[in-house]
Amino acid sequence: MPKIKAVVFDLGGVLVDHTVSGVLSIFTEMFSLNKAELVKFFKEKEDYQMRGIINDIDILEAAETHFGITIDSKRHIWPMIYDQVFRMRLNMFKLLEELMAQDYSLGLLSNIDVAAVKYLRHNMPLAFDELVFSCDVGSVKPERQIYEMMLCKLQVFPEHAVMIDDRIENIEGAEAIGMQGILYTDFVQLKNDLENHLEITLSSE
Repeated sequence: MPKIKAVVFDLGGVLVDHTVSGVLSIFTEMFSLNKAELVKFFKEKEDYQMRGIINDIDILEAAETHFGITIDSKRHIWPMIYDQVFRMRLNMFKLLEELMAQDYSLGLLSNIDVAAVKYLRHNMPLAFDELVFSCDVGSVKPERQIYEMMLCKLQVFPEHAVMIDDRIENIEGAEAIGMQGILYTDFVQLKNDLENHLEITLSSE
């Protein structure tokens, strides 16, 4: 197995507890909306959000028109929601520190919208060598281009990088271009798999 030089992490479901269902539940309660209709609305807009075609204000204005509601203080809605649904997994951030101390290059590669990126930059430690957010580059996992962008920024060949993600299709996308992949299910499993891929012993718990 080629020597790993870079470890690339997904965000939601790996480094943080961020669930779409949590966002939808808060929206439903705040504006007394039908959750099934809200799910359909966001699903139709999801690809545009993740690619940065529409931003945080655009989606709220579209919701106002679609549901016939008024959303005051639009710029404050998303931070308030993310305060409730983003929860850092502290053991994962300790793992990042340990990998960085051992001179591995670290990347953060996420399908994410503009509002969430703004929140992250102001509220969470992003101690990575390189960041690639789908809304900034117009490409989403598991598309080939977004992995190639990350590898280019990290300046490593695919076989020298491992992708950690909680969605199998994103792991398959990484492996399709030659990266190694670890499907995240829980911290203990990830630690064991990383130790096998990197051929090291990790102390993080």
